Amino acid sequence: FPTRRSSDLACPTYQWLLGPDTAGTDLTGLEVCDLTFDHNIANNAITNGAEVLAWPEYSCGCFTGSDINLHDFEVINASSEQNIVVNGVGVTNVTIDNISCSAIGDDPNHVAHDSSFIYTHATDTTISNCDLSCASAGLPGGVTAIETHGTGQTVRDNTITNFQCGLNITGQSLLVAEDVLVNNNDISGAYIGILLWSLKYSTHITGYGIDGCEVTDNTIDLELENVSYPGQVGIGFEWNADLDINDILISGNTITHPLVAIPANDSTSNSGIGYVGGNNFVLSNCTIENNVITNFPNCGIRFECDLDTVDITGKDRKSTRLNS
Repeated sequence: FPTRRSSDLACPTYQWLLGPDTAGTDLTGLEVCDLTFDHNIANNAITNGAEVLAWPEYSCGCFTGSDINLHDFEVINASSEQNIVVNGVGVTNVTIDNISCSAIGDDPNHVAHDSSFIYTHATDTTISNCDLSCASAGLPGGVTAIETHGTGQTVRDNTITNFQCGLNITGQSLLVAEDVLVNNNDISGAYIGILLWSLKYSTHITGYGIDGCEVTDNTIDLELENVSYPGQVGIGFEWNADLDINDILISGNTITHPLVAIPANDSTSNSGIGYVGGNNFVLSNCTIENNVITNFPNCGIRFECDLDTVDITGKDRKSTRLNS
């Protein structure tokens, strides 16, 4: 594993620790397990954000193939753009299970950069039983724990600690994000728990970005106010979404804000469930039921977008409970 960066030609800044010869290499049937990926970030300080975008320092990457099985390994001492990356519209049938990480999200230079520890852009992906942890809350390279693109995404039974955003579930792909399940995840130390983001992508510029997503039985304990995040959101819709969203169930979630007094930098976007931003999409056929939302300084539930059939109680008449 690398101990020096691009200043030493014997060990240049790197693309990945384990990956294909080229992005077009077919890795059908790939299984990766029982390894420790140690990025040795203490001796591999990032120079700036542009560098890590050019050389993302993946732990493990796959861009072409099917039946990909990544399980039972750990990543330590990293501040990468992405660590577990499965990214290709032709990639199908992906399992990511029982991955752990620690000492993630910072480097000796404390460079801030976008990041998603697990990033998938594929069809029929299951991410489960992972234990993902940053060294502390709000680290400059510890942005998102899990980000998904594509249809047939399942994200369940994961434990996520101290990432700025726990889950970013997107409708940003050539395919509509259908049959999406986000269930029984435990998220703590985040500024945003679960984000649904429906955005135009390439030729997919009309219709729905997300059409069929269940967000159920998740536990979200948010971090204290931070100047970079004046508004915490438990389960939210990305502010710049621009493709319509349909058929959403948000049920059985417990969302807690650590409020003890109204913060000086409080924001109208500070809400347990909802959306605040430009009015650029329509949310239709959304059921919000049987959630427990506690201590939010502004709104328990707030939407500032076009709504078409949004039920805040649900068909079984179980109400969402708002606690102060």
